[in-house]
Amino acid sequence: MLALCSFCLAVIVTIHYPPLDTGRLAIFCCLLAALAVAARFQRRWLPVLPAVLLGVLYSHFFVMQRIDNVLPKALEQQDLALDITISDVPVDRGHYRRSTATVNHHPFLHKVLLNWYGERQPAACERWQLTVRLKRPHGLANPGAFDYALYLLEQGIQGKGYVREARRLATGRDCLGRLRSNWHDYLLAALPESQAVWLIALSTGDKSRLTREQYRLLQRAGINHLFVISGLHIGLAAGLVYGLVTGIRRIGGGLLYNGDWRPVAAIAAMLAALAYAALAGFTLPAQRAVIMVVVFLAGAVAGVSVSLWRRYWLAMTAVLLYNPLAAANIGFALSFAAVAVLLLLGHSFRPGRPGRLGHLRWLWRTQWMIALGLAPFLLMFFGQASLLAPIVNLLAIPVVSLLVVPLVLLAFLAWLLAGSAGWAVVAANQLVQWLLGLIGAFDAVMQPLLAPVAGWSPGTPGLLIITVMAGLLLMPPLVRGRAVSVALLALLLLLAEPPRPPQGGVFVDVIDVGQGLSVLLTTKDHALLYDTGSAWEHGSMAEFAVLPLLRQRGIAALDTLLLSHFDNDHAGGREVIRQALPVGRVLASSQRAGVDKTCRRGDSWLWDGVRFSILHPPATGDFPAANNQSCVLLVEAGGRQLLLPGDIDRQTEMAMLKSLPASETLDVDVLLAPHHGSRSSSSWALLAQSRNARVIFSSGYLNRYRHPHPSVLERYRQGRRPIFNTAVDGAVQLAVSPDGGLHVEAFRQRYADYPDLLYQRPNP
Repeated sequence: MLALCSFCLAVIVTIHYPPLDTGRLAIFCCLLAALAVAARFQRRWLPVLPAVLLGVLYSHFFVMQRIDNVLPKALEQQDLALDITISDVPVDRGHYRRSTATVNHHPFLHKVLLNWYGERQPAACERWQLTVRLKRPHGLANPGAFDYALYLLEQGIQGKGYVREARRLATGRDCLGRLRSNWHDYLLAALPESQAVWLIALSTGDKSRLTREQYRLLQRAGINHLFVISGLHIGLAAGLVYGLVTGIRRIGGGLLYNGDWRPVAAIAAMLAALAYAALAGFTLPAQRAVIMVVVFLAGAVAGVSVSLWRRYWLAMTAVLLYNPLAAANIGFALSFAAVAVLLLLGHSFRPGRPGRLGHLRWLWRTQWMIALGLAPFLLMFFGQASLLAPIVNLLAIPVVSLLVVPLVLLAFLAWLLAGSAGWAVVAANQLVQWLLGLIGAFDAVMQPLLAPVAGWSPGTPGLLIITVMAGLLLMPPLVRGRAVSVALLALLLLLAEPPRPPQGGVFVDVIDVGQGLSVLLTTKDHALLYDTGSAWEHGSMAEFAVLPLLRQRGIAALDTLLLSHFDNDHAGGREVIRQALPVGRVLASSQRAGVDKTCRRGDSWLWDGVRFSILHPPATGDFPAANNQSCVLLVEAGGRQLLLPGDIDRQTEMAMLKSLPASETLDVDVLLAPHHGSRSSSSWALLAQSRNARVIFSSGYLNRYRHPHPSVLERYRQGRRPIFNTAVDGAVQLAVSPDGGLHVEAFRQRYADYPDLLYQRPNP
């Protein structure tokens, strides 16, 4: 078991911290040397060294093969003719549809992700002849945010893009994806869409139809795992079938077969898990759950007694052998963490006497322990953990597991065999609506009470403390010093604060928000957010990039939200930010709803020894274009100047510089390139005021505007200025010390990850 554990941990560490630089490689070599020494003195450590080596090498070469198979760089944004088959039910995104497609008869492309615009209505399992334009797997790179590029690699996606021309070749009526699609259509016809989406999620794992508010309710209540097909659902289906088969034996099945029914029940349970995974479209979480079920039940089939912990590590090993990149998935962490907590509870606690509500107390303790065990992972991946989860799950898990899911599966079987499942669908829907109504009412009562701590985030130091506390609390009660250790850690958690700059210093984060802008400026006791990035129908950069960074930094409130102007790529996420955390005031270039004050030249304020000044727009002036109304912010700290000019053009830049009083001179040390480096910006006059500046472009990867423009890039390069681009470097982080020290760091350069191999850093 030690070898299995070592292999799994080696894979997990390699996926999250790949040996892509000399520092990590040196640490890895030191670890191997230490293991070799330990193996020499402790024979039981002998299997660890080869297991660690195998885990590192296997996962590394697996991922490198995935990276080698992605779309060649030379074919990005080129018209490609592809013969494809749509793999699953396309997801409706409002003004476009998204689908995963299998590429037929192509020398190196096998799986791509496509957006379909216009009137085209692709369906599951159809075959199409397409002209497409693709990009390599790409994602944003920000501290604390979801790594979308790594997720695409895990899914085996070789390229993503959009359809330019399309011709349907075949309808492909008989396939699993079409069966799922027809089942969705049946539910949408039988129930109002707002209700049918819940049964669709429960039966097939498709949560794309849930509205943002519906999904937020699940997150606040901590029950989102119950409404998508997960390990819980597939394990439940296997458990129900296992219990049903063994129940048949008790009611007379033994007369038909007098042997051991456990192998029969185990095989039936495996088939049930496989069928449920097929209904879910064989997604990677479903595949992972099936592997776990098969490994846990394999002992019963073979008639071999294997301890639960050994089965646990065997299951994890099998999952990681199948796809090491599963280690990067939040579902992997939550699934195995929940099972580990249950195994610890099974060894540490007993239900007690049924007559004294022992089972209820044990169930209550189980919910709290699972919530405690998952809290570090939820905080790590989502920046928040639901305080309502233990209470809500106490009711929701039995209702969903024992009543709703069996009814939904029964409804699907009835529809499959008879073409109709009216009563079962109605019964399942009534139960779901009753449960959601109860949870909604409870949430409405509890949210005001939890409001004071709702925006609290522990930051990185606090997360480490919480992880250790959770581990100690999950240990058996007889562990010596546990209570004292937890109490000391709780005190340390109250005292721990995320790092903030000293008096007179400032931290600056130019966040990677794709084609848009968002900059976080933090002083000793204050925080300002300059722009929020874009928003769209189903989300915003504020949710995916800005808020995760704020949570990681432990920022629970903003003193100022400054909107340079109201174009979507700069201010689209403003309402998301205002709903997520308290905002002291909102400044903007023009007066609109929610704006407390318009920014005008001459406005300035001092925070913790750092001066913030507005250089543009003037109190009077006519700016037909919204870009030229942008609030231009100058930040001065430690004798350094940072200029954030928004989207102003060359003429406005020169007018702004001419309007500066003679006593105010600019000698910019960090310049955020105006208008993302567009051809109409970055005048020679501005460059003259920033001769030694570090230049940062905030742009999207291969964006349609072709920002930054080559001529602008050449203009900056002539001055030999250090250049950064969020499209390539990810978030750019700066620290200015009170004595004028300036440290600039690109996120992708510091936290090298496997997807970073897809980018070419020399060119911004």
